[in-house]
Amino acid sequence: MAQFRSGDGFPGMGTPCLTTPPILQSLVSAPALSNGVFSLSVPTQSGRVYELEYKRLLDETNWTVLALVAGSGRPEVLIDPTADGAQRFYRIRRW
Repeated sequence: MAQFRSGDGFPGMGTPCLTTPPILQSLVSAPALSNGVFSLSVPTQSGRVYELEYKRLLDETNWTVLALVAGSGRPEVLIDPTADGAQRFYRIRRW
């Protein structure tokens, strides 16, 4: 839900300023593991950057970072070329 701040364009109150909360989830499609490469597709926005990260165990402190992908406004494929068949937990970061 969009939120408005003070000075949202009411007469005599200045320029409207719209803020939106961050996206906490996204639709992921076409997850696949083939020949040691894991891939999935995510919808993207132009001007945003997307990153696939993984952990082998959820209680590990750090995520392993994979390549960055620039958003195009179309679905983009994120790839883990090092998927060796062992269990991994993935997350996608966007900024």
